[in-house]
Amino acid sequence: MSKRLNFALLLAAVALIYGNSLRNHFTQDDGLYIDVNPAVKKPTLQKLFASNDNTNVYRPLTFATFALNYKIGGLTPWGYRVVNLFLHAGVCWLLFLVLCQILGESPPARLAALAAAWLFALHPIHVEAVAAVVGRSELLCTSLLLAAWLLHMRDREISALIAFSLALLSKESAVMFLGLVVLGDLVRQQWKPVLRYARIAGITALYFVLLWNVQGGRFGAALVARLDNPLTELPAEWRILNALRVAWKYVALQFYPATLSCDYSFNAIPVYLSWQGNMLAAFGFAAVMAVWIWGSIHYARTPRADRGWLQAGGILGCGIYLIAFSTTSNILMPAGTIMGERLAYLPSVGFCLLVSLAWTWAYKRQRTAALVAIAIIGALLAARTVTRNRDWYDSLTLFSAAV
Repeated sequence: MSKRLNFALLLAAVALIYGNSLRNHFTQDDGLYIDVNPAVKKPTLQKLFASNDNTNVYRPLTFATFALNYKIGGLTPWGYRVVNLFLHAGVCWLLFLVLCQILGESPPARLAALAAAWLFALHPIHVEAVAAVVGRSELLCTSLLLAAWLLHMRDREISALIAFSLALLSKESAVMFLGLVVLGDLVRQQWKPVLRYARIAGITALYFVLLWNVQGGRFGAALVARLDNPLTELPAEWRILNALRVAWKYVALQFYPATLSCDYSFNAIPVYLSWQGNMLAAFGFAAVMAVWIWGSIHYARTPRADRGWLQAGGILGCGIYLIAFSTTSNILMPAGTIMGERLAYLPSVGFCLLVSLAWTWAYKRQRTAALVAIAIIGALLAARTVTRNRDWYDSLTLFSAAV
């Protein structure tokens, strides 16, 4: 199957399962980011690149796309969601290309990359990022990071650095790009000149300086309400331990997205100030980290001829998940919320790859059973996505579904 046909099918699938979201109204923070945001309704370069008191975020490119939407269609939600839909389809396609570039073009590796892209397209945990207009920042950031990653591997450094810079202007979490680049080059065992990594690190450092100055000598909001994120008031050790437990909740939703919510604030997730409540999550995380680090070292020491795409994919998938969550998980620093399904958008790339690897392994041994299994799983995920889109029709339906 040609790459053009694969892209057309992915676009059609995204349009089909997210089509019923196009009639939805603005919900949650959409009004805050658009209707009362002067950088969107009366945009200037100064307003776009200045500190935004309405939202407490620094995302000039995201606001610029909202401003373009507003100029073309005003406050009609349909146009904003069409852009989100196309961005999600673009992310799925870029994901396929990046995985093919890293894992290789062998039939099994290509099949795993395609399966990961399809799983990513259908998974209902992404509804908040796609169906909610303010999810635009996740979509823009992820698409630009994947594009930058692909360009880096194809030795188009200037274009890669431009895409990375634009990703930083879409959402702050793009700062972990260097980690993704090093991970990909480790798996491919095709290292670039040291200065390339230094330039990525330099742009990241410049961005931190810019963000610090724009936000008045701080990173993030000046004050995060306990209602939104109770972890912000905890000592660092308890914040980290509770954040690790929350991280496993994301994993549970990846495997079983039956009960999704737009609101995990206040007491939706209990906070424990004891080892008993956090021990299992902490040991589980430590075990995953130990296995991943050991596997990465073993892989790097294995002769190139003996390395398999399955082993490479496992290291890559786990690494993407860990690196992508590092900036939004409340582990390195407090975030604006204790948990949000939109925050799982980029990390989900790693999860989808790991599942696709397992499926490809099964496909090589029991082809019919594997095809039946993925057809059933795909249909269930698509159906859940369609029904979840309906919850985002307006604020009443959304919060009614969260009760």
